[in-house]
Amino acid sequence: MPVWRTLARGTNKVSPANPSSLSRVSNLDLHYDPQRETMTFYGEVSSSSRPVNYPVILTFRKVFPTTGLKKDEIEQGYQPKPFLSKNDVQVRCGCPQYRFTFDWPNRDVGAGTGKKFGAYRRKTNRASVNPRNLPGFCKHLLTFVEHLQADGFIH
Repeated sequence: MPVWRTLARGTNKVSPANPSSLSRVSNLDLHYDPQRETMTFYGEVSSSSRPVNYPVILTFRKVFPTTGLKKDEIEQGYQPKPFLSKNDVQVRCGCPQYRFTFDWPNRDVGAGTGKKFGAYRRKTNRASVNPRNLPGFCKHLLTFVEHLQADGFIH
């Protein structure tokens, strides 16, 4: 399973993600499952071009109860703080770009999470945006990760 950096490499080759300063994160929720050793963040990211919020999911694997915490944070019972550079990640966004460009390639390498989208049937003769099926993420997931980093939820 890839770490965030692997997904970023694929994204930059397919379509560089440029988050908009107009995008906002809302309905942030997190769930830590110590038995599965996973930390999952749920939220919604607004579209910068449409009046819609897209649901996003970011799951970190192999997150132990003390991951990323200092001694005093452990004593105070803080939630673990996963690392983008170390923990395996799984992602999902409800936007069309993620669905049609990255969902299936991500699932092929174990980086997809959440409910699967239905199979896509091409309706045009345009060239594929991701012909090499590289894993990656959309601008909404990038905005979500930047928000989680800024608020100190992840390293």
